[in-house]
Amino acid sequence: MTLPHALEAAERGWVQDLDHLVVAVRDLDAAYAGFALLGFSVTGKVQHPDRGTANHCVLLENGETRIYLELLGVTQPGPANQRLQTVLEASGDTLVGLALRSDDLDALAQNAAPGVVQQRLRLHREDPSAGRAEVDALVLANQGLGMDLLACRHLHPERVWRAPFLSHSNGVARPLGLALRVDRVAEGAERLLAVLPPHGNRQQRASALSPRLSLELLSTSAWQEIYQEAEARLALHLGVTRLETTLAFLRGRGFQLEESERGWRLAPEQASGIWLYFTEL
Repeated sequence: MTLPHALEAAERGWVQDLDHLVVAVRDLDAAYAGFALLGFSVTGKVQHPDRGTANHCVLLENGETRIYLELLGVTQPGPANQRLQTVLEASGDTLVGLALRSDDLDALAQNAAPGVVQQRLRLHREDPSAGRAEVDALVLANQGLGMDLLACRHLHPERVWRAPFLSHSNGVARPLGLALRVDRVAEGAERLLAVLPPHGNRQQRASALSPRLSLELLSTSAWQEIYQEAEARLALHLGVTRLETTLAFLRGRGFQLEESERGWRLAPEQASGIWLYFTEL
């Protein structure tokens, strides 16, 4: 999609914001236990019967922006999840998908430039406590990102965003931003620019997903310079109400944190392959 197409799509509101991040995990039960120990209110296990997978979610709010972290695991190995199995065997726990929120997938599908929309899916999940929830989704071109890119619309958002899971005992109040390690920064940025809302000029849009949530795309070399490793693909920056209290909480549960220029951080091996940063609001 060329930039004029991107601006038209965004100005008409076809894509509004980030919706969720998909992190594939080798051991779903262990990932659930790990994030619960970190003090997050993690949703119960939800099955995807048609895909042989299941997930747990960590819900995060930032004013009008709501995003969630989806911990996705294979429960019944088979053809429907062979690609996910291959990724897990090669990379271990890792970010595999970035989903954007759209309130008008029909308009996006009809007006996107050729090659941007690759497939339309109807996904569903069976939650024992909340019932069936369906998601309408478009698979988008993802060149340069090294992960899936989707646009989605939740048909039953109230069955996802439930009050008991919106507050966290570790003091995390809201997401502040995220950094992604991508295969090719310029090409990956173009994929996102093709559908993201036009907040500010082109350069500002490339570095900000919305006015409330920052997004940084990094090459492997730039990632290594910051994180001293080249395995993880996601760094999530979180705002906490009282940093001292959050650090004491995490240390009391046996987690090792280190101070960095970007804030206090928890290494990926302690959080299913994700860098977690904590900053006082």
